[in-house]
Amino acid sequence: MRHGMEQSALVPYRKEKQQVQAILRQVAAAADLGWASDSEFSILYSLVGAYSAKAVMVRLAMVELLKRNPRRFCAAVLRMLRSDATGPGMDHLVGVFLENNLMICALTDPNLLTEDQALEIAGQLHGIDARLDTKLLNRVMVDESQGARGDSEGIKRALAIIDDISDCTMLAHPLTRLLRHRDGHVRSKAGLLLVRAHRNADWLRQQMATADPRTLANLIEGLLETDPSEREVHLLWTYTYHSNHRVASTALLVLYRNGHQEAKERLLAMGRHPTEQFRTAAAWAMGQTGDPCFLGTLQHMARNDTGNAKRMGLKASVHLRKAAALATPARECAPEGVGER
Repeated sequence: MRHGMEQSALVPYRKEKQQVQAILRQVAAAADLGWASDSEFSILYSLVGAYSAKAVMVRLAMVELLKRNPRRFCAAVLRMLRSDATGPGMDHLVGVFLENNLMICALTDPNLLTEDQALEIAGQLHGIDARLDTKLLNRVMVDESQGARGDSEGIKRALAIIDDISDCTMLAHPLTRLLRHRDGHVRSKAGLLLVRAHRNADWLRQQMATADPRTLANLIEGLLETDPSEREVHLLWTYTYHSNHRVASTALLVLYRNGHQEAKERLLAMGRHPTEQFRTAAAWAMGQTGDPCFLGTLQHMARNDTGNAKRMGLKASVHLRKAAALATPARECAPEGVGER
């Protein structure tokens, strides 16, 4: 973490100062500060008031307070922004906040902002700062390596934001490191984003060969918004026969979305699989196609299947009924009765 405050770099967003300050006040208004202690806030309030008379001392004291506990300092600054404090001391405090990337700290702290709030604010900030994705990932990885957080929640939040705002082309190296992370959710999410960042069939094959099923399914899911190459398509067909239900169904979904009609028949067949997990995964994939042609099969599953497969059939059919209402005329995927076991 940087604690120095060179005047030339005090506010990183100099040209967009008003926009960033407006976003910062939005963060302060949205943040849940009920857990924040009063001590840092009280100290900062006093320091801001004394700034005009003792500027050098106040600057040093702010840096020391930041070093002591960055997360609590971040929360205290947000409380200050809700207060009536104004003047040069407050201007300097905002500069300290931005110079030390505490906006990143706020966005990635689930105790401060909900994920929806963080995504909305990050979307606005990304319009100003094209390198926000890199800053997010670098910051949370440094924080975790230094033991700043005892869990992986900061990285999980950063990955959710990156998924929403970034094409990941500049993040291949740090995302690759996260494939070895101890948390399975982090590994699988990193895999999904890596496919977006690193379109190379040989690399993809190598990663898939050693990935656990959850990560493997997410690597495959990363191809959903792409136009897979011929080699990637061949690789996907291989994984449609995988022993894990998520892997096989996700591979079929990607293939169907890219116009491979054989994947439709394979999804319908999976909906009749003797194992409930595979039938559930098939229902999920049919719903994710967005194609009303699967509606009859899903409705049959919702009426006649059991357990999770029945519930997923109902959930997916509700989703596709909305799509069917927009289709003119609605298409039928198969004659009545297909999907019966």
